[in-house]
Amino acid sequence: MATRDRRVRAIYTDVKAFENADAFGVLLGFRPETARFDTDRIECEAQLGPGNCVETVEGIGRVARILRAARLATPSDPTEWIGRTADVEALLGRAIGTALQLEVRPRTRLRFTAWLEDGIQVIDDVAEVTETPEGFSVRRRSGRFPVLVARKGLARQQTESIRWYEILSIERAP
Repeated sequence: MATRDRRVRAIYTDVKAFENADAFGVLLGFRPETARFDTDRIECEAQLGPGNCVETVEGIGRVARILRAARLATPSDPTEWIGRTADVEALLGRAIGTALQLEVRPRTRLRFTAWLEDGIQVIDDVAEVTETPEGFSVRRRSGRFPVLVARKGLARQQTESIRWYEILSIERAP
């Protein structure tokens, strides 16, 4: 366990099926039991498709660990859950209220938003924003080229920090 990773006891509170252009699955909600934790809700997605990709296998693993912690039966072949979000949502609904031990890692992502005369420009995965005489130089993560947002036509700008907890493991609470 890395130094920033934390173990927190939490209650599994809700499940909701989702579907977007890239994937589908269930959104899982947890409530930390300790008052010293800095958020009152932790969420994570359990992808159930499309196909047998890494994210789908991780999602199936999350679903199986919650069901095992709730002492509910899992199928002999969990890949049967791929694409069956409504069935998985109903099954996970039976596990609501289960006490779990989560291992979480704090995550942060920066976003730069510029309101321009001709629209709004949003830049995600920002590494650094530098103000220059010409405007704002926005350096993105992953080594992509920086974006220059010119002062001309700029009405307002905002850099925001988006914080969440990534769930690394789910176990039955001791």
